[in-house]
Amino acid sequence: MGNGPGGLVDYIDLFRSEPLVQGGLVWEWANHGLLKKEGDIEYYAYGGDFGDEPNDADFIMDGLLLSDHTPMPSLAEYAKVIQPVTVKLNEAGDKMVVVNHYDFLDLGRLDATWHLVQDSDGNGTESKSLELPGVPAGENRTVDLPFDKGSLTQDSWLTVEFKLKQGTKWADEGHIVAWDQLYFQASSQRRTRASTSVEKLLINRQGGAEPERNGTKLQVDMGSSQFGFDLLQGNVTWSVDGVDLLQRGPELSFCRALTQNDMGGGGDGDPWAQARVCEMHTQVRDVTWESSGDGLVVTYHVWFAPKVLEWGADATLTYTVSESSLRVRAKGEFVGESQPEVLPRIGLMAVLPKSFDKAAWFGRGPGESYGDSKQAGRVGRHESTVEDLFQYYDYPQENGNREDARWLRLTSGPVTLDARRGEGAGSTFSFTAKRYMPGDLDAALHPHELKPLDFTVLNLDYETNGLGTASCGPGPFEEYRCFTKAFDFSFDLSV
Repeated sequence: MGNGPGGLVDYIDLFRSEPLVQGGLVWEWANHGLLKKEGDIEYYAYGGDFGDEPNDADFIMDGLLLSDHTPMPSLAEYAKVIQPVTVKLNEAGDKMVVVNHYDFLDLGRLDATWHLVQDSDGNGTESKSLELPGVPAGENRTVDLPFDKGSLTQDSWLTVEFKLKQGTKWADEGHIVAWDQLYFQASSQRRTRASTSVEKLLINRQGGAEPERNGTKLQVDMGSSQFGFDLLQGNVTWSVDGVDLLQRGPELSFCRALTQNDMGGGGDGDPWAQARVCEMHTQVRDVTWESSGDGLVVTYHVWFAPKVLEWGADATLTYTVSESSLRVRAKGEFVGESQPEVLPRIGLMAVLPKSFDKAAWFGRGPGESYGDSKQAGRVGRHESTVEDLFQYYDYPQENGNREDARWLRLTSGPVTLDARRGEGAGSTFSFTAKRYMPGDLDAALHPHELKPLDFTVLNLDYETNGLGTASCGPGPFEEYRCFTKAFDFSFDLSV
């Protein structure tokens, strides 16, 4: 149903490892919306849109394709997890194991190639042929790595592809039927990592900054940057050379729009609604600030909670600002008996001007991915407009997340905002950048009812909840759930 299903790779692994378990039966191929015209508006209608009673509402929107037969991300995920060849590392991590999942065919009709993708900018090596021994149907072979992993100075991903040597009735010569990426961490002795702008400024800046207080507002000018801190409501703003960068945030965020699976009988939508997760807001309990050799440090003690319930997050938000950078550290724990077992997300939300409409990142892509639905996403450098980060669904819902990001850059003309996890090299996060708030997606029943906002909503997430299959199955499996637990994370933003 819509954005999902989650956990496909776990099901396929089970089907392949347990002879008595049968599965992989797709239900179903395409959504069943019918094209409806209302004046100048065309959309794919479903149960009740024709005045039909009784009806099953959106339950006919349950395919791998949209109603117009455009593939959804779920089809790419399915194709990836059922691929007939997989590559994995052996237990020692010094060789790779090629597994042939065909029942009757060897791998002689496929060409294999390899190349490296590296972390700093997504560039890598040129593709080279990979010589493999014969791998009969249903068997595997262990082969040497095609490069010296001890020479790596950056984290790298060995990408192996299997392509048709000759065209068939169903695909042309060169069609990729399988691919995998194997991760190699750079040696600690050889590892190199360019310092981010934030690190350079925090280390090199001499002397602190003196803020100016005006009632409930705190303002500090640092070179070309001007930061504003609302001491009453907790909002933070940032402008550079008079150009707005942050109009709101970064602030705590646990809310996301619902998916159709969240709304299913076994989904988390009802518990989130009862706990009023998307009605949580910041109450500032205390604010302190101090100038230092690192610039200015502003610390908020906040209670982040629904207005009418006794549960919430008791948290500290620490903002460290320098001339071209902002580090945000969020640390807290959840208090209260009525808290939900899991949350949609744990992270930060910020509002940027609409002009920040171009994105580049290193992580999974180019399409959307979630914790339990990311096998089809290749790790590498990707680019998109903010508009194209949005994933269209016949039934509007949560969409557009990208997993395992190491850095993100949003660009407005000559200005680029760089975001990274503050914990250093190798730290990953997930993000979304949209023209909608969660409530906008929840309120719309059809795409034409969505009205884009005049700003960009950025979410930087420390942890997110999986998708699951709760429309007619279980919710996310245990390992993909975002449990309501204590958190401590940071993000570095730099210009």
